[in-house]
Amino acid sequence: MSSSRSGSAKRVLPPISTETDKQFLQRVDDFIDAELTRLGCPDKGPDERRYTVHKDAFDQVIEQVSAYKPLLTKIKAEYEECIEAIERGQKEAFYLSGKVKAMTSVQTTLSNYRKRGDELEEKINSVIIDNERVEAELEQIRELRRSRNQEDSERGKDTPLKKFRKRENKQLPGLTVAESTNIDALNALLSRYEQQVKELKLNKKTKFVPKEKKQALKEQLDGKISVRDKVAEKNEQYKKKNVRLKIAVDTVRAHNKRDKSYQLSLVDSLNLAQSRSTSKMSLTSQANSMQSSFEDDDPTKEREAEAMLEYIDKFNELFEEGFYAEAAMHAANSPKGILRNPGTLMRFKGLPIVAGQPSPLLLYCEALMSSVTAVNIKPTADVSWECVDCALNEDRLDLVMHWVAQDRLTYSLELGHLLSDYSRNKDPTTSDQCLALAQTVYGKLEEHRLVVLCMLRQRRYHSLIEYTQKKAHFSEDDYLALLEESPTLELAILLAKPNESGDSIISTEEAVATLIRCGRDDVALLTLQEIHAEYPSGSDFGSLKQLVFKENSSLDTWKEIISSCQENGYFDIGVELLAAVTVKDAINKAMEMTSLLKMEILQNSI
Repeated sequence: MSSSRSGSAKRVLPPISTETDKQFLQRVDDFIDAELTRLGCPDKGPDERRYTVHKDAFDQVIEQVSAYKPLLTKIKAEYEECIEAIERGQKEAFYLSGKVKAMTSVQTTLSNYRKRGDELEEKINSVIIDNERVEAELEQIRELRRSRNQEDSERGKDTPLKKFRKRENKQLPGLTVAESTNIDALNALLSRYEQQVKELKLNKKTKFVPKEKKQALKEQLDGKISVRDKVAEKNEQYKKKNVRLKIAVDTVRAHNKRDKSYQLSLVDSLNLAQSRSTSKMSLTSQANSMQSSFEDDDPTKEREAEAMLEYIDKFNELFEEGFYAEAAMHAANSPKGILRNPGTLMRFKGLPIVAGQPSPLLLYCEALMSSVTAVNIKPTADVSWECVDCALNEDRLDLVMHWVAQDRLTYSLELGHLLSDYSRNKDPTTSDQCLALAQTVYGKLEEHRLVVLCMLRQRRYHSLIEYTQKKAHFSEDDYLALLEESPTLELAILLAKPNESGDSIISTEEAVATLIRCGRDDVALLTLQEIHAEYPSGSDFGSLKQLVFKENSSLDTWKEIISSCQENGYFDIGVELLAAVTVKDAINKAMEMTSLLKMEILQNSI
């Protein structure tokens, strides 16, 4: 009895008697170890891979033990059903937890929708109010126009009706009827006019000066003229005095040479000489004749004048015979530069141009510039402009580059404008070369803003910013004007991206808003995305949140940027900006309420 109870308490498997069973069990054990190692199963704990390996091993055991196969199969089925029930319970629990989370967020979503609905209703009410205000203003304008038309009709009853035809009935000047009704054509015309307005504004800043400057120059010229008149008057007095003294000296010498028997005294002789000289000619004409006689007596000047006449005759001979290259070189090397003048240039300019040959004017310009070092005299600003214009008209930009490099021109604003205008509608290489030359001219004249414009058209943005900070001293409005002129991504990032200290050349929101107002939303949002990617939220400096929370940051401008982000699909940046703007707006309102409460408490205490 005791032995039977002890055996029932702890069952012992019968010993394995056959060698085949031992080999089978060894194979199953090796299979389990190999599969667990291959699949990387954990040593302990529930795991689906361990379950699959042992399931396969159990199937092998069932197939091996045929006598217990039905019983073992039934046991396996019960275990698998239990495991499947557990897995189904886990899946249902996961589904139910997700459903619970969704149900908990329904109230928040509903409140957000209600809040959004209230905001839209407020916006609709504000739009309705604005529409009513605009309608009232339009009605006032219509009433004013009707009253003016009535007054005009009462004043001009006798005036022909054709003078009072409405302009709205007229066709737009310069456009056909089809073009006047074509939206694309009208938009193209508007773009062209806007470009002309920009060019006119630029010319107003760079090529013209205020009218007050003309008045100041006129006053300065009048002062110079008055001083010149006074000096000329003194000069005439001195000339007359010189003539009288010379007559007196000649009379004294003649009186001393006469005999003592001469009856007239010295005083009478002087009076008689002065009266005779006055009766014959005026003192001014005598002075001029005396001066010319003094100059004529100089033999050196006489020989020099003869040499110059011969030089001019030689030039005329070469010019008339058609030897223009020799004549140009002869004129360029003339003594004292007598032929290096605008008159000679105009003579060459009036000559016809032979196809396939350089123009006579270009030959003269080359000779004139090559002789600058020899004679040490630069051509005047007008002549320099003519020479450069001639070279550009014949596509000899290399000559202009050589003249500028050798400093053989007299620089002027007109010369810089000529080079800048020539760069338009050219290939990129030629355009950059012309702009570089114009930049050199403007730099010599210290026209810093024109230098910056040349750099801008060359897309040399790094050099531009360095130049403006050292010499031009641009303000934020100046930088924004540059960005409007060239709304590119590279310039926008250089101007708007914060540096290591968190500062930027211009405020980021103004730069982005300026690009949006120029119609370059793509560049504006790419700039914002570049800043956001380099300085994400949570960084030490430069994040969009910190840009919004700057002291001088404008919430209205940021709201405009957020609207553009939503319209163009930049939702991540838009959401981050919207969160920062909302928080700052709430803080501002709280501060305003706090200040109002403090004032109210102070008034009550008083």
